[in-house]
Amino acid sequence: MKDSFVKNELNKKYFNNYNMYRIKNNNFKIIILWLVIVLSINAQGQIPANYYDGTEGLEEEALKAVLNDIIKGHTVYTYTSTLTDTWDILKESDADPTNSSNVILVYSGRSVNGPQEYNDGAGWTREHVWPNSRGDFGTVQGPGTDLHNLKPCDVSVNSARSNRWFDYADVYYYDDGVNTGSKTSYTDFVWEPRDEVKGDVARIIFYMATRYEGEDGEIDLEVVDYFPADDSYEPLMAILKTLKEWNEMDPVDDFERNRNNVIYSYQNNRNPFIDHPEFVEKIWGPVISESQGLFISEYIEGDGYDKAIEIYNNSESTIDLSNVKLQKDNGGDQSFSYSLSLSGTINPHDVFVISHNSASAEIRAKANLTTTSLVMTFNGDDQLRILYSGIETDHIGDVGNFGENRTFVKAGHVLKGDTSLVNPQLSLNWIELDNGNHSCLGYHYTNQTLTTPQLFISEYIEGSSYNKGIEIFNASSEVIDLSNVALLKQTNGLEGFSGFSLSGELNPYSVYCIVHPSATAALLEKADLQTVGGVMDFNGNDPVMLVYKGVAIDKIGNSGGANFAIDKGLFRNSSQALPSKEWNVAEWTNIAMDNFSFFGDHQYDYQPAPDTLYAIASGDWTDPSIWALTENGVRANIVPAGNTNVVITGYQIILSSDKECASVTLSSKADIITSLLVDGGNLSVYGKVILEKTNSVGKVELEVIGNGSLSCTEIE
Repeated sequence: MKDSFVKNELNKKYFNNYNMYRIKNNNFKIIILWLVIVLSINAQGQIPANYYDGTEGLEEEALKAVLNDIIKGHTVYTYTSTLTDTWDILKESDADPTNSSNVILVYSGRSVNGPQEYNDGAGWTREHVWPNSRGDFGTVQGPGTDLHNLKPCDVSVNSARSNRWFDYADVYYYDDGVNTGSKTSYTDFVWEPRDEVKGDVARIIFYMATRYEGEDGEIDLEVVDYFPADDSYEPLMAILKTLKEWNEMDPVDDFERNRNNVIYSYQNNRNPFIDHPEFVEKIWGPVISESQGLFISEYIEGDGYDKAIEIYNNSESTIDLSNVKLQKDNGGDQSFSYSLSLSGTINPHDVFVISHNSASAEIRAKANLTTTSLVMTFNGDDQLRILYSGIETDHIGDVGNFGENRTFVKAGHVLKGDTSLVNPQLSLNWIELDNGNHSCLGYHYTNQTLTTPQLFISEYIEGSSYNKGIEIFNASSEVIDLSNVALLKQTNGLEGFSGFSLSGELNPYSVYCIVHPSATAALLEKADLQTVGGVMDFNGNDPVMLVYKGVAIDKIGNSGGANFAIDKGLFRNSSQALPSKEWNVAEWTNIAMDNFSFFGDHQYDYQPAPDTLYAIASGDWTDPSIWALTENGVRANIVPAGNTNVVITGYQIILSSDKECASVTLSSKADIITSLLVDGGNLSVYGKVILEKTNSVGKVELEVIGNGSLSCTEIE
């Protein structure tokens, strides 16, 4: 039997390159004494040197990805076995420090006999803190047997917790008439652990969401800020905001550190959120109170009465605006003698827009409140602030004219208000858009709330004289609305970022080229937009940033003034799949000055090859029976989509609805007429329409009639 082996105070295994050996009761007493000493030291040991190398300076998904690389591929153990299994390791990792024969039960804190294990329901059981039904991974080796996620638990309490979400509850749970300190709810499907382990539980959930990212056939677990359906098997766990609070409320203690060390000695991976609890905030953002999360997210001081202020609620609570005032001083004197009291509510991660009553119709249409209050007659030298219950929560401006005829949007990395006096022109906490620009008014995103598109700067030309060009690439399969996109520059790498918004649409796997209007003809002919001043007079020490919905998503160059690309070009490596908020020279390849041969055509390794569908009968475009994957092949039973090349040879195809495709080729055949009739619909072709006459007899016809329309890059 397993229990015939020695269970010393901290461990039952002899370390020799992490191989495990059993020791009989009556042998090797000297070695056992040595083991107790060594393992006691190990249990109090430090984080292994260099274990977290590569995490410095990272945050959000970048940090999460590096941590996943560090902790994945751990040594796995069986759930139940005659050899070392999860029972054995839990008896060691969660041993009672005052009685090593006992284990501490997670939700009640009771100390019970460890060796008895389940004991037909009279002992203890193993709690999956991330319930194994949330992802339906059972007890398979990997997520189902990961010791970081398993905790000893009372059998009845384990059943009561079930797979409830973690959040605050209102009914103490009693086991055998004894208050466990944990809470449940009769109205909500939630469970609140006792105070002593709230942080332990939170850090386990964050570990699971980082360890299992869907790689190598593993499950992808995510912690979310909403409650999925109670009976859901989705790989989701809630609720994020509460778990972040518990991580701060209940700091890491020696019991948790020892548990991490013991599990590491078996699995060869650690829970990084025990070693570095601050990683939680770096990945999922800080815990934000109502007052901290209320700030000015946009400032517009335009022509005439085009004045607007947008306020953002970055907390998880609905804020009563009757507690909020917007105040203005007089020319920077900080008297704040002008005050506007608000009313209504502002939901979590939502905005409240205030505009002058005589602002343009476009600005007023986005406003929650229009007013003639003297607060909203501010000029560029008038500082503004927000008061919440009489306490200042945010401030814009310093002494001097900082905002005349300017639009400022709060940068996406800012998650809390700031009461310091700062000129937004010089602050990295603000981005400046062109005068009168209100494209971001009415919504606000942070790095935590924006879903970043696959859009990035793919080429940078800093050539002789005015030969300046920026190429932007859409690396997704979706059309991107460029009115949500802005291009910004930081002059000499020493000021704030300012720039202009774009317009139009960018098709999948396509580029958008911006060129200085005084550039050479070879560069101008590739331009989608020619613009002068501001961004497009950059030099090799001016970082350039791509912004989407007010949030920086991609950047070339470092702040600080150093030359990173003077008198040369750079193109993004074809293997680069995603934008990067921080400049990484390894993602780029140098080009000789005034070499424009790559500009306008970005090579991308992950672009899917378009399918080709051939018309095999005349008929309506939307009828799948007229299309095949080969010219004379079996019907495809699909209608051409945005990533499809279309070839029509010898048939008449009629389009009367809106459709899209990658390219269209009309090819003649003998004396047959090949015809495409766009009648009342819009055909969007991301590439070319090719009219191909292969003989002197055949005929090719392309007609657009009625309300029909055709868009393409070229007809040849």
